[in-house]
Amino acid sequence: MAFSCSKIVRAFSERGLTPNIVLSAADADVMKTYVRNGLGVAILAKLAYDPTEDRDLRVVDASHLFEPNTINVGMRRNNYLREYMYDFIELFAPQLTRAKVEKALRAVV
Repeated sequence: MAFSCSKIVRAFSERGLTPNIVLSAADADVMKTYVRNGLGVAILAKLAYDPTEDRDLRVVDASHLFEPNTINVGMRRNNYLREYMYDFIELFAPQLTRAKVEKALRAVV
């Protein structure tokens, strides 16, 4: 759950800075592995950091430096969702309760 590279470059550019991006990855676990191996720093979404699993990493909140990142979830209309799927959706979007998701799935487009 990394931010898109263009958003990062734009955030630096708006401050008159040019980042030196040598490695990039779309997978947060790969990025954290780069950091663990001393290959720089990673800019990750808050959800990608697990305080238990990643206790060897140092976290600095930089949310004030970057624009919000949008995450979309797609699912098939009129399809049965298991409980863990609703839990997953609520994990990153607490406002999307089961009732709201069910209503959206039944909506006619």
